[in-house]
Amino acid sequence: MEAISRQKKELDMKIATCKIKRTQITGFLTELKKHDHPLTEFDPMVWQAMINRARVDNDCTITFIFRDGTEVKTKIKNGVRSYKKPSEEPPSDEQKQDADDSVSE
Repeated sequence: MEAISRQKKELDMKIATCKIKRTQITGFLTELKKHDHPLTEFDPMVWQAMINRARVDNDCTITFIFRDGTEVKTKIKNGVRSYKKPSEEPPSDEQKQDADDSVSE
């Protein structure tokens, strides 16, 4: 009797997982159907429907974790710049020029 009870719990878990996936897929398809053609620019609603989170690693790779658990890893071409917390003082003219130069690269 205990084995049957355990099997029932496992099946209930699988059913619940399938229902969650169905809801996610239905939401994604609903969002895609709003577009008459393939996407040519970023759409935050499609992103939200597909991606659970993204992780940037020290080796300049980014891993996209999709809502279904799939992971896709890709290398960031130009690497990652170090981030310095902005100071309370306004930036100097030299800092502004450095920032402008880095944006135009």
